[in-house]
Amino acid sequence: MNLPSPDGYRRLRRRLVSLSERIATSMLEGINSRIKVIKRMACGYRDDAFFFLKIRAAFPGLPR
Repeated sequence: MNLPSPDGYRRLRRRLVSLSERIATSMLEGINSRIKVIKRMACGYRDDAFFFLKIRAAFPGLPR
């Protein structure tokens, strides 16, 4: 019996999650670009916790 590779399981899981979550790719692209901007400005941040706090503050809640 041929079992799929671990990569195959990961791809299948990602596909199933994408079908259940239904977030448009344009929304994800916008989120990623905004995080990149915050990352560029993060040079003077004290630590990683502050960086993630800034990301959470930028996205207080996403509408479904």
